[in-house]
Amino acid sequence: MKVVFSHWFTNRHGVIGLVVCEDEITHERTGYISSVLGFNEDADIEVVKTCGSKVRLALIKDIVKELEPTAEVSFKEGKREVIRQLIVHKNYKIMVKLVRGGYRNMTYDPDYELLLKDLKID
Repeated sequence: MKVVFSHWFTNRHGVIGLVVCEDEITHERTGYISSVLGFNEDADIEVVKTCGSKVRLALIKDIVKELEPTAEVSFKEGKREVIRQLIVHKNYKIMVKLVRGGYRNMTYDPDYELLLKDLKID
């Protein structure tokens, strides 16, 4: 079986590998998932292929379905609701992720007032 896709999920508790293999004769594809040591990608791929649990396509479809938004809300309406919730709690800061990394506190920024005006929040 040849590997056609691999992805690694890492956190402070370890590494989980997801590997999709294709049978070279039947061209049937099968996914496998397993925890691995995370020190050697080739060795980890072999562990996932040989010892991993099979991943059914139906499961992946169910996961994708659960990740999709349940209600269609416009981006502007979503921002408005988030800001309303922050204002209600009186304990808020508007933090904006910067393109070059880090965050910027918008709460006391002139742009914050423009954002509130744009969203027409009283």
